[in-house]
Amino acid sequence: MTPLILLLAAVQAGLLLWAAVHLSNVALRPKKVAPFFWALTTMAVPLAVAKYSAESDRHRALCSSADCVILALCVAGVRVFAVTREEERLAVDHEESLRRAAEAAEAARQAWKAEQIKAAADALAARVANEQRKAVDPTQPPRHLTPSILRGGAPSPRIPTSPRK
Repeated sequence: MTPLILLLAAVQAGLLLWAAVHLSNVALRPKKVAPFFWALTTMAVPLAVAKYSAESDRHRALCSSADCVILALCVAGVRVFAVTREEERLAVDHEESLRRAAEAAEAARQAWKAEQIKAAADALAARVANEQRKAVDPTQPPRHLTPSILRGGAPSPRIPTSPRK
C-alpha cells in the first residue's frame, strides 16, 4: 500500500465518523436543517475519495460509495440509540433527585412547623404562668404604692427630704 492510499483511508474514516455524528444530530436535535447540510457536506468528501481512487486502490483499503453510506448510517444509528438511552437514564436520575429533594423539603417544613407549634405552646404556657403569678394573693394586704420622685409626683412620706440650701 502506498502512503497516499493510507492517508486517503485515514481521511475517509475520519470524515465518515464525522458525517455519522452529523447524521445522528439530525435525529437528536430539534433543528434538523443545519446538521443535515453538514452531514451531506462531510459525506461528499469520502464519496469523492471512493469514486476517484477506485483504480489506484488495488488492495481495496478504501470503502466503496455504498460502504461509505451504510457505514455512516450504522454508526449514526448506534450513536442515536446510545445517546437516547443515556438521556433516558439521566432523566430518570433527575426525576429521582427531584423527588428526594421534595421529600427533604417537606420533612424540613414539617419539622419547622412542629418547632413553631412547640415554641407557641411554650410561650402560651409561660404567659399563663406569668398571669397566674401576677394574680393577687388574697391573704396578703394590698401594697401601698407611692409615686416616684422621678415622675414628678409628690415625694414619698417614707423618704425624708433634705433641706434646701
